[in-house]
Amino acid sequence: MNRRDTWPGYSTYTIWQTLLGTTRKMGKDHGVLGDLYNTQMSSRLLELSEDVQRVYKKVCCLSTASPDQLKMMSVNISCHKKVDKTIS
Repeated sequence: MNRRDTWPGYSTYTIWQTLLGTTRKMGKDHGVLGDLYNTQMSSRLLELSEDVQRVYKKVCCLSTASPDQLKMMSVNISCHKKVDKTIS
């Protein structure tokens, strides 16, 4: 009889097998999370970065505008809001 045949009866062997199985499952789960973060999160962060750049450019444009230009821009914005409400 081989000595390893009796190992399943020992608690350390059972604990080791459980630990090994848990580690494998966690490795697979981490791989799935890594794939999700790599694809979905990176594309969403890129979109947000582009939005922030657009807002920054508009703020820079507004900060250098004259009062008359600001008044004209605010009128245009309010007109667009009215049109959007009537379309919705």
